Amino acid sequence: MRCASLAIALPMLLLVLGGCSLAFKGESRNLPSDRLDDYANKGPFPVHGVSPQSPGPRLFQQILKSPQLTAFLRSQKNPDTLEVVDSESGDLEVLLVYSRPSNPPTRRIVVERSGDRLLAYPPTRLDGSPLDSGRPSQPATPREEAPEAQDLPVVEAPEREIPIPTEIQNLECPIDPYRSDCRGLCVPGAPYEWCQ
Repeated sequence: MRCASLAIALPMLLLVLGGCSLAFKGESRNLPSDRLDDYANKGPFPVHGVSPQSPGPRLFQQILKSPQLTAFLRSQKNPDTLEVVDSESGDLEVLLVYSRPSNPPTRRIVVERSGDRLLAYPPTRLDGSPLDSGRPSQPATPREEAPEAQDLPVVEAPEREIPIPTEIQNLECPIDPYRSDCRGLCVPGAPYEWCQ
C-alpha cells in the first residue's frame, strides 16, 4: 500500500515542481534592451510587419521619443529595417531603410547620435547619393509646347471624415493595433495612438 501511494505521490511532486520552475522562468525572463549600444553592429533588424516587442520596433520607438525627430520620422512612416552601426566619429549611427513598394521611393535615413542628442540627415538613395541625383535637370527630348490652360473653376475636395472608434475599439485597438477594424480607423490625420 505504501509503495502504491509513493508511486502516485512522486510523479505528482515532479509535476508541481516542474510547473513552479516554469512560472519562475517566466517572471525572471530578460526583456530586450532599448539601448542602442546593445544592438551596435549586430545586423539589420526588421521594423515593418513584425511584433511591436521585437528589437526593431522597440528601437524605432526609442528614436521617435527624441522631440526634434518625431515629426520628421513620422512623416516618413515606419522603416523596413533598422541597423545600428559605429560611425567614423566614434558615435553610433542608426540606418533606417525604406524599401517597400508601398512607401516609395527606396531610400535610407541616417540618424546620428552625437552626445545625448539624435540628429537625422535628409533621405538618400541606398548607396548614399542624394535622392534627386542621377536625374537629368532638362528633359532628354524637347517638349512640345502645351496649349494654353483655360481658366477652370477650382473645386475643393471635401475633407475626409475621421472615423470614430467604438468604446470597445478604444480599449482593444491600442493593445492589438494590427486588427483589420483598428487599421480601418487609420486614415490620414487620424489622432489615434495605434495609427502612429
